[in-house]
Amino acid sequence: MPGINAGPAQPILYLLTAAEMARRERAIREDTGKSPVEREILATRLHSLVEDLAIDGQNRVVLPARFVAHLTLDRDVFFVVTNSAIQVWNPDHYRLWAGLDAQGDGADDRSLDAYLFV
Repeated sequence: MPGINAGPAQPILYLLTAAEMARRERAIREDTGKSPVEREILATRLHSLVEDLAIDGQNRVVLPARFVAHLTLDRDVFFVVTNSAIQVWNPDHYRLWAGLDAQGDGADDRSLDAYLFV
């Protein structure tokens, strides 16, 4: 896709539902290309990445300080919501990754038109 930065990955945080975590664990456990021990190790590693997030008095998700540091957040957060996850980005990192300028504008990229205008 034009504009997408093929360079080093930008820091990103994925928020998944319990159902999505279960789907991903199932995929690991059903992977016949891996031994039972490898599947158990991968499932354990997957779950070791999980952290419950707190909700504050105004029903906002509170990101732990280590996540804020990982994303190098100052004030704003950029969310990309899909059917299975919420991606949490530093807005500057997303713009860099997507090849956008500071205002969020990029080259006239028509690559999604066939999927958006059906």
